Amino acid sequence: MIFNDINTNNNNSSKNLAKIDQYICDINNVIGKICKEQILKAIDDRGVDILTEGDIKSVYDTTIISVIHKFITISNECEKIYLQECYRAGKEAGKLR
Repeated sequence: MIFNDINTNNNNSSKNLAKIDQYICDINNVIGKICKEQILKAIDDRGVDILTEGDIKSVYDTTIISVIHKFITISNECEKIYLQECYRAGKEAGKLR
C-alpha cells in the first residue's frame, strides 16, 4: 500500500515538474513572439527594413515588460506546485513514521 502511494506521488511530482518545464518553454515562446511582433510592427510603421537603435530598445522594453508579467504568473503557479509537493512529502513522512 505504501509503495502504491509513493508511485502515485512520484507520478504527480513528474507531472508537476513537467508543468514547470512547460512554463519555461512558455516564457521562451513569449519572448520570441513579442520580439518578432515588435520588429515587424516597427518595420511596417516606418516602411523600411532597417531598424534603428531606438527600434531595438523599444522591442527590448516591450519584451521585458511582457516577460516580467508572464514570469510573475508562472512564479505563482510554481509556488502552488511547490507547496503541494511539500504537503505530499509531509504526509508521506508521517506515514513512514
